[in-house]
Amino acid sequence: MKSRPEILDEIMFYILKRAQCEEDTDKYLEHVLDYCKKDYQKAYDKKKKD
Repeated sequence: MKSRPEILDEIMFYILKRAQCEEDTDKYLEHVLDYCKKDYQKAYDKKKKD
């Protein structure tokens, strides 16, 4: 099993590689960041409810 840092490194690698396929790399990275923030907020709110 991979360690957490290895998994996070691989996630960042693929996000960056995917972003490089876009015309505006920075805009895509901002989109990914917004998605992650919203996903986190949804999970946090759900956990808080329970």
